[in-house]
Amino acid sequence: MRTTILAVLVALVTLCAFATAQETAEDWAKKGDELYESGYYEESLSAYETVIQLDSKNADAWLGKGNCLKILYKSDANLTFLYEVLGFDSQYADAWAARGRVVSTTRRVEEAAEAYETAVRLYDEHLREDQSDGEAWLNKGRALNGLASIAYVLNDTQNSTNASQNAHQAYDKAIDVGPNNPKAWVAKASGLKDAEALEAYNKAIELDSKNVDAWLGRANVLSTLASITDDKSLYEDAIQAYDNALEINPQDPRTWSGKGYILILQDDYDEALEAYKKVIELTPQDKIRWFVKEKILYTYNGAIKDEFGE
Repeated sequence: MRTTILAVLVALVTLCAFATAQETAEDWAKKGDELYESGYYEESLSAYETVIQLDSKNADAWLGKGNCLKILYKSDANLTFLYEVLGFDSQYADAWAARGRVVSTTRRVEEAAEAYETAVRLYDEHLREDQSDGEAWLNKGRALNGLASIAYVLNDTQNSTNASQNAHQAYDKAIDVGPNNPKAWVAKASGLKDAEALEAYNKAIELDSKNVDAWLGRANVLSTLASITDDKSLYEDAIQAYDNALEINPQDPRTWSGKGYILILQDDYDEALEAYKKVIELTPQDKIRWFVKEKILYTYNGAIKDEFGE
């Protein structure tokens, strides 16, 4: 869904107004979706939590909450919300797919694979009834891509290739039924190589210039191309893409981290330090803090240790 700046401002103002009005769970859920799509993850999280207070069995709100927590690096390994959803809707494909994503981060690959497989089966059952559901095709592709990644980690090349090919077919179907869906183009781009991926990310940006994931994907591809071709100007293009993402959402730690990495490659250590300090500010958890600190200290050979403290 494409959300204009005006719509975002309206959503934020309305979110505040809701505190004094009798609004339904559906109203809060709509605002949560709009805020999430626009990169306002803290505000979106608050809206989804309100939905859950009003309707504890609202599966979409639980999944929205989980997505916000993951992006904000807050308790993303906690499976509670997934068990809550599946406890009252075991046929909810999106919940199984989300469970696969979260479990895979804990290296429980067999359990993650089973969750993804269940999600794919449920998407297929739904798509047999409704071939025009672009979101279902998109989410099926994402689940298949998860299976491909797991198979790759397990050195199962054949199954990884098959799942990846099936994922591309699902993404193509999503684009067929919704050619103006930027999320479908971003998903398709994630499985393409270099120039083709860049073209798909550019298409997503053309459709929605406020799509943070599209700008992040573009930046990552440009960085890769710069490394392959030794064209240093592409690093500048990558930084510009990160800056465009930060204009949309300056509170996204993924963007600051990516920009910091490019700055290191350009030997701009002072600016890189500022970017990584921003990552720490936005993700204060110890595991993130120490990961970033180690990266900076390694780059500086320990010369700025006092910047982070012991």
